[in-house]
Amino acid sequence: TGLRYPVPRTWVRLERDRVVPPARQDVYAERAACDEVVGLDAPHLAMIAAPRELAAVLDRVHTRALREARTRAVAAARA
Repeated sequence: TGLRYPVPRTWVRLERDRVVPPARQDVYAERAACDEVVGLDAPHLAMIAAPRELAAVLDRVHTRALREARTRAVAAARA
């Protein structure tokens, strides 16, 4: 994927996107080596059409990333 360090990646798949159809988004998510694909019933501009739903997805992804980072930090401190 071109990234120097592996990082968890999540793709938000916009189910009603007509600019980048969902099938094309699946290709992009695979190329980006995403760990997770989350479907969102929204068009291309999800931040306008479904801001609360998008914010909830982003909050969940952020919370998971923080939890995983803490777990790694504790494991490293014990090593």
